[in-house]
Amino acid sequence: MLELKNVSVNVSDGLFIKKKKIIIDDISFTLGDKEALGIIGKSGSGKTTIANAVLGMTKHSSGDILIDGKLLSNFSNMERAKKVQVVTQNPQNSFDCDITVLKSFLEVLKIHKMIKSENPINTLLYPILKDVGLGNIDLDKRPNCFSGGELQRLSIARALLINPKIIILDEVESMLDTITKIQLFNTLNNLREKYSFSYIYITHDIRVLPSLVDKILILSSGRQVDYGPINLLRSSNNPYIKELRDNIMMEV
Repeated sequence: MLELKNVSVNVSDGLFIKKKKIIIDDISFTLGDKEALGIIGKSGSGKTTIANAVLGMTKHSSGDILIDGKLLSNFSNMERAKKVQVVTQNPQNSFDCDITVLKSFLEVLKIHKMIKSENPINTLLYPILKDVGLGNIDLDKRPNCFSGGELQRLSIARALLINPKIIILDEVESMLDTITKIQLFNTLNNLREKYSFSYIYITHDIRVLPSLVDKILILSSGRQVDYGPINLLRSSNNPYIKELRDNIMMEV
């Protein structure tokens, strides 16, 4: 479904003498149907840059990004949005506080020309709200009426409206308490099965990944340290991965 082949992102650095600065370098991975990939690394390792490249928000300098075998550059913005959606760590910033959830959701459907019935509220919106653990009455509320965890659920529901093949979740647990995290993780796994999407889960906390993903991509300073099944986190003797494990143990 999604494939990155030797993808790099470079930017020009320097005021007078422009020098090439490598943000990510030679990144390769695949994401199959209904698969979940975790991307882990310290701050500045390139996690979000990979997400932005897949979303088409950052232009990659070399390599190929393909969705269903088609180069990402050959998709229009609308086509790409229907394939890939994103949920960020600050859902407050992605909602207009002056309009209700209903209006926000209907705007998405209108933009993507997906209002196919006379009453999408009953046929689409109510079922999706139920599946993310919210109620019908929540459609009439404004974003400031919700907790952080509820807003994340609304963000996921909005992403699901257009039936994407891939959802990118960028540090979505970072502002949530432990109980809310567990509830959100259980919801994600249930939704992946029901709606048949794949997701990329970006985080700096390796503790959350074993219950969420099938595969793992480990980054350091924009470069790929390792890539493979989730048990790499426990079995690898790579010094960088051992350091990530040790740091978590020190925090517990």
